[in-house]
Amino acid sequence: MTTTLAAQKAPEVGECAAELSIVGRSVAADGVVTLTLADPNGSSLPRWQPARIST
Repeated sequence: MTTTLAAQKAPEVGECAAELSIVGRSVAADGVVTLTLADPNGSSLPRWQPARIST
């Protein structure tokens, strides 16, 4: 299954917008799914790292 998603809002600083394909889906826990995303043209995706939250 391949589904194309598009960003719904303009990106903020440090974010990027891209159309991606869902190339994999698995159930991680009750009510939680894990999606594997890919560029539809086969290009590499930018590196991702969780945001740091200041306390």
